[in-house]
Amino acid sequence: MRRALTTALHNLAKHHPSALYTATSHFEKHSTALFARCSPSNSSSSSASGNEICHAHPSDGSLHLTLHPADVAIAIERGWAQRHPLARDGSSWWLLRRCVPAGFVMVYAPRDGHELRCVLEIVRAAVWWVSGDGMGGGGTVVDFGWVGGVDEFSLR
Repeated sequence: MRRALTTALHNLAKHHPSALYTATSHFEKHSTALFARCSPSNSSSSSASGNEICHAHPSDGSLHLTLHPADVAIAIERGWAQRHPLARDGSSWWLLRRCVPAGFVMVYAPRDGHELRCVLEIVRAAVWWVSGDGMGGGGTVVDFGWVGGVDEFSLR
């Protein structure tokens, strides 16, 4: 699954070259990351991350990515993610602003093809939040069918 995830991230950049590219992660120098070429959607998260949308960890296939606050809540509630310990809103956020964006989460590694598709929908939501480009879909995970009776994303 790790190889399939990495290939999918490269394919996103390949199919959307005007909006996305891959390079070494700003956060973890041993990981390949997906970046936005521009960041009209959320300038505070984008500047904190250097327009980095996500990076996959080669050791286990989990990802760090930046999501809209509503998507953070949904991803955590549905069991797909946990908030990064340094990603906090509140009065002390300005101290950590240079570390990670407020919506920075770890998404668990997909274990099969179905979970990979679900994780890639989370990545698409991150693309929208950081870049403003919905990649032909909506924006937040709400727009990708996570809400409204669809339970297929509540697998964990």
